[in-house]
Amino acid sequence: MSSISDFIASENAKMSKWDKFFQNYPDVYTTSSINDSIKVTKPETIVKPSILGKLVALLFTFLVLLFYIPIGGMVVNKTPIIFPALAFLFISFILYLLVWNSFFSRRYIYQIRLNNEYIKAQGKKIYWKDVSETFIMNKKEGRFNNSYLVIIKKDSAIEKLNLFKFGISDRKLASLVEAYKTKDEHTT
Repeated sequence: MSSISDFIASENAKMSKWDKFFQNYPDVYTTSSINDSIKVTKPETIVKPSILGKLVALLFTFLVLLFYIPIGGMVVNKTPIIFPALAFLFISFILYLLVWNSFFSRRYIYQIRLNNEYIKAQGKKIYWKDVSETFIMNKKEGRFNNSYLVIIKKDSAIEKLNLFKFGISDRKLASLVEAYKTKDEHTT
């Protein structure tokens, strides 16, 4: 893939028939077109997943545990075992998904570190001098609109960072990216 048009074509090819029918095509914006032109005074900025999302997950985990404990007691007391055992397994599965996706999933839970030299996320360090273009992609996935930071390198490699759990607006992230990216251009 050498350009954003190739990337958009590949994203459109991944769409389901229903997405095409409802015309849920991804929207892609350059970070320079949607930024707020902020001045960055810190040498480094770290963008983390939303704390509010983790608090909501903890609340739901507590509520699920309220059902989990009595059903676990039914399984131990050997009341008719089929219903409590199935309910216990189902609630265990829901609890696992909730805790995993809110606290441990590397797909969603990571930090984005921005400074004058590079952007680092998911263990990958991408130097600004190697970046050709940066974009924000909005895509409808199920009931939610999800955002991605798309980085196209000069060697035509593409990095796509999922921003689902982040509590930062597209405009603010684009502003940070542009501020650090242009700072590097001025220093070199």
